[in-house]
Amino acid sequence: MTTTLIFHMRDRSVVKKVVYDSSGRKVSEEIYRGVKSIVLDNVKARLPTGMYNDVTLYVLDCDAKISIEGAILIIRCTAPAQ
Repeated sequence: MTTTLIFHMRDRSVVKKVVYDSSGRKVSEEIYRGVKSIVLDNVKARLPTGMYNDVTLYVLDCDAKISIEGAILIIRCTAPAQ
């Protein structure tokens, strides 16, 4: 089972996606710039798990596929949690 953390730094319009595997090792890390809004499309997430100083953290129990349309980041789960 993979866990995806999505950090939305609203004041800088930056989103950071970090994926961890079942043993807690970091698998990948991606940064998206120019993002104003996030849309969770059919995603089970703990919404939001933390907000501090213009940073929102979303925790997804899946590997997330991300697409960008303008300044909107769309997140979909590619594989459901097992």
